[in-house]
Amino acid sequence: MKKQSSSQVAWALITAGVSSSRLEVHRIQHYVSQVQALVEQSEAKEHLYQVAGDSLTEIPKALKELERKLDKTSYALSIMGKEFLRGRLTIQDRDVVHKSVEPAQLGGRDIVSNVLEKFWLRKCLEK
Repeated sequence: MKKQSSSQVAWALITAGVSSSRLEVHRIQHYVSQVQALVEQSEAKEHLYQVAGDSLTEIPKALKELERKLDKTSYALSIMGKEFLRGRLTIQDRDVVHKSVEPAQLGGRDIVSNVLEKFWLRKCLEK
């Protein structure tokens, strides 16, 4: 049990770190967008691109890659933490969560297909 508790704390710390890092990336993207807008409006635009063009074009690309990596890490953490969090919720709370995320999980399927499938499954389970 002690090892599991330790891994849960580690998971929570890593999740918090990834979340705060994603916020920082968003803030930096906002600042870079402001700088790019100022450069575009500047009379010295050509000169600014001559002296800082690589930075002006490469920083946004690096931020997108960083965000992609943080998203991948966040997704992995959500999968790893699923059982831990599921075990901490009451059945009623789990039901609320499932109902709230269910429409997002339909993907490309329409509501009618989803309802029919649930009805069919329920009928099969009752037999």
